[in-house]
Amino acid sequence: MDAWDIELVVVMQTVLGGGELRSLSRDVERGIRRRLLPGVYVDRARFDALPPRQQHLARMLAFAATCDEPPTFSHWSAAVAHDLPFLGDRLAAVHTITQRRSGRSRVGLSAHLLALPEADVVELHGLRVTAPARTAVDIACAAPFDDGLVVADAALHAGLVGSRSELREVLEAGVPRKGSVRAQEVIDFADGDAESPGESIGRHTMLRLGVERPVLQWEVRTINGVLVARLDFHFPSVNVGAEFDGRVKYFDPRFTGGAANEVLYREKRREDEARSRLAGLARFGWREAGSVQLLGPVLARAGVRPRSFVLL
Repeated sequence: MDAWDIELVVVMQTVLGGGELRSLSRDVERGIRRRLLPGVYVDRARFDALPPRQQHLARMLAFAATCDEPPTFSHWSAAVAHDLPFLGDRLAAVHTITQRRSGRSRVGLSAHLLALPEADVVELHGLRVTAPARTAVDIACAAPFDDGLVVADAALHAGLVGSRSELREVLEAGVPRKGSVRAQEVIDFADGDAESPGESIGRHTMLRLGVERPVLQWEVRTINGVLVARLDFHFPSVNVGAEFDGRVKYFDPRFTGGAANEVLYREKRREDEARSRLAGLARFGWREAGSVQLLGPVLARAGVRPRSFVLL
């Protein structure tokens, strides 16, 4: 079960008797129900069984159920609806775009006063949300570079956004706003070949280091053209590969396709084959991905050294 299927109990105090309100309150006290918003209740066990992003989606549905006019969800809430990854804990508040100053933020709600052409809105399961391109642009304007890059890369990779040009058109169609320059830099650097947030962050750190811009998802093949491995990064001038190692590739059944020890064995065989055709191979994880001080030495040991320092 996911949040789209969860049953909400929406009530108005003006149409309920005191006994009915007390009954709902008792259900909350007994742990049978959870109150998501004033007047909106949900089965507690079903809600608590949802992962955090799905719980956030349930809160979006609850908020929409209490509004006189359909709200438009944006930023990180829209990213949740589109199943786009993002950095950090952004789930504490539901994000919307409003056209009225009276509809600004309150506890549990972050309302952004921004222009919103109808072309930037789509409907998902009855909810109005900003389209993927607008969502990526809004986050790129509102958040640090890495945050915006992760969402832009993911939207391009998933095919939710067709090209960087589509992102540029959305940014340029809006009125100038805070963060527009940074958003343009994110768009210029975004690449749909990045397959994970860790790869996106690592690629930005490589830019900051001033190393050669790598080729993404580079295929290692035998002289007969047989595919040996596909590497996250390849630096052609020195024939060095690099891999971002997220634990998910070894331990999440959705990605492993088997037991962890079997996956580790296959990965070792794959790495040995790749190394035989490379001058070097660097591996890094989350700890190194966003750090110039940590990723630089890892790449240097494999043979990738800065041409110039950018340090954006």
